[in-house]
Amino acid sequence: MPRFTVRSALLLSAMAWAMAAPSRAVEVVRCLPSYAKPSASCVATGHVASGNWTLRSNVLVGDRLYVGGTVAVERTGKIGHVGCADGDSAEPAMLDCPGTITMAGLINLHEHLNYSTGHPLPPPAHPLASHRDWQRDPRLWPGQKVRRTGRRQPIGLVELRHLLSGTTTLAGRGQAKGLTRNPDAGWFPKVRNITFPFGRSALGAPVDCRSRRLVKVDRPTLVHAGEGVDAAARAELDCLLDNRAAYAQTEPLTLVHAIGVDDAMAARMAALHVSMLWSPRSNIELYGTTASVDVLMRNGVSVSLGTDWLPSGSPTLLAEARYARTVTPAGTGLSDQTLLDMMTVHPAAAIGMQGQLGVLQSGALADIVGLRLHGDVADATRDILAAQGQDTVFVLVGGRFKFAAQDVAGALGTFVEANDCVELPPGQCTPEGYVCGPRFLRHALARPDAQALLCPASPTGTWN
Repeated sequence: MPRFTVRSALLLSAMAWAMAAPSRAVEVVRCLPSYAKPSASCVATGHVASGNWTLRSNVLVGDRLYVGGTVAVERTGKIGHVGCADGDSAEPAMLDCPGTITMAGLINLHEHLNYSTGHPLPPPAHPLASHRDWQRDPRLWPGQKVRRTGRRQPIGLVELRHLLSGTTTLAGRGQAKGLTRNPDAGWFPKVRNITFPFGRSALGAPVDCRSRRLVKVDRPTLVHAGEGVDAAARAELDCLLDNRAAYAQTEPLTLVHAIGVDDAMAARMAALHVSMLWSPRSNIELYGTTASVDVLMRNGVSVSLGTDWLPSGSPTLLAEARYARTVTPAGTGLSDQTLLDMMTVHPAAAIGMQGQLGVLQSGALADIVGLRLHGDVADATRDILAAQGQDTVFVLVGGRFKFAAQDVAGALGTFVEANDCVELPPGQCTPEGYVCGPRFLRHALARPDAQALLCPASPTGTWN
């Protein structure tokens, strides 16, 4: 199986990524031909009477972009009509954003919030064989310095970091604190999230992998397995697939990490309807390699992206997507649209929420993100994947504002109670604007370490 093992080749710049990244132009539908105006501000008009309102923007739906398209946001927290406005169907209350790309909120199914309140750690002196190495002997990688907390304020600030980069659903293990949807915490039908099903220090899978249920898959399940390159990591994967086949399990199952997947195993995963959660930065920092995503895609395995944790992973999902591009050989089919799918429709399906999350369509949950348009609308996916924190204009979860940039401030009195919002302090990577929701954020943002939690420094000086 081909692997990507040269760490020095992974430190490509974001500029090199942007120049080399394959891009498939979106289909542009011009609802209002002269509408798009890069970096133009949003304007709020009207008043919400029925609880319904309309968002007009440059709306990305799959690989189609509606210039001057509309999204009807219903009082139920769901989406009504999407596309070009149909006659007088738009509500009188409207947020009009000609300088914004509007898309479905991103979904991050692999983050450990309670371990991401510290800072990135240097990579080990040499690649490790599995997670058991540094758990048994932290001197191999300075794992003993990983900060862990159960406190609400720092966890909430890490969650806010993800929200401000467009993530609206976050499987965070430490449990998110009211900004994003957290399937771990039961914001909708719960997801089972299992770390190290064979134990933290076990040397491999049980001898008989068909004698008892290893994973009770009565609901969508994420299970850490195959985190390493040794025989024990491979045995974990084989064992879980054998067990799933023996018990004819059909609920969504996603393998987190699964570094050693080859063609034969990828074919088994596809046949058993098992998906993959990919965290390439953390894999390569610790183990010197990551799963061959081209092998997985070629065999029809659904792949989602996740950040893992800050000690060896990415601070945001978009940063992970940019890193994924740098470590993937040309010709793998990892287009801009494929990367967006790995952060929207694929993870939605992995937790049984296809058609509800990760899409802008009638009846879906109104989890919506607005990012600044910088160039031609035909390059909208490039603008999204290159977006930094300052490019976020608004974030909605269930139709409610969770973040509104300064130029959307006029909408706060129209679409949300302004006294539920707190102004973000100036920061090096955060947009200017207001966060709305949990009351504890006012105190959390006043913490002396708030900026370090929102804008963690990269070990190399810059994040991709």
